[in-house]
Amino acid sequence: MNEPVFVGKHPTTHAVQPHAHTEWETIYCTSGTGEVVFENGSRLQYTEGETVVIPAGIQHSNQSVLGFTNLHMRLRDATFPYRTAVKVSDDKEKHLLTFFSEAFYYFDSDIQRKELILSALGEVIASYIITFLSQTSYSEVVEHIRNDILRNFSDADYSLEDTLHAIPLNYDYVRKTFKKEIGATPHEYLTAMRMKKAKTMLSVIRGEYLIAEVAELCGFAEPLYFTRVFKKTFGLSPTAFNKAQLAEE
Repeated sequence: MNEPVFVGKHPTTHAVQPHAHTEWETIYCTSGTGEVVFENGSRLQYTEGETVVIPAGIQHSNQSVLGFTNLHMRLRDATFPYRTAVKVSDDKEKHLLTFFSEAFYYFDSDIQRKELILSALGEVIASYIITFLSQTSYSEVVEHIRNDILRNFSDADYSLEDTLHAIPLNYDYVRKTFKKEIGATPHEYLTAMRMKKAKTMLSVIRGEYLIAEVAELCGFAEPLYFTRVFKKTFGLSPTAFNKAQLAEE
């Protein structure tokens, strides 16, 4: 989730033609001011130090009288809880600018396995934006479930069902509310977290652990089930993925 698929930089620019992306777009204004214009006629003005977040599939243009410069990034499987474009200001230490700049550097670098760094930067940028914009972006029940998953997803004994049934609300209502705000059901979100960790581990350890050990560390009690889910997610079995990683060295 929150995987950068493109990171670019605009020099002084006055107009970007209408376009849309299949991924979420994040635009950090490094200088000047501008205005994003959407196909429904709504507008969102921004200035230096602000980030505009635009959901996937929404057509928009970018324009400025005096010009702007920016760093822009497209994120696959973004976890933003927004349905429309939003704007957030950086903090006084310019943490967001630092992370955007690092992502731009690594995206164009020839460093081996740079995707691991980019993945981490995508996660932290998304987390910072959500945190800066609002401390209560998710409803209380969704935030409770999300935090429970984040704390326990790597535990093979973790029971998400127990967590969901312990909530004093209708089970289907809770599940639908979570999907509405997150874009995935609680179980899909749990699986995505486990698969992300599994892919990272297999990319890093390069055969140092048995597949059964990786499965357990990623929250799967059954190695065969882990293998089926991994292959369904990434198109390769964990063993084949390991071999492909080793072949790249």
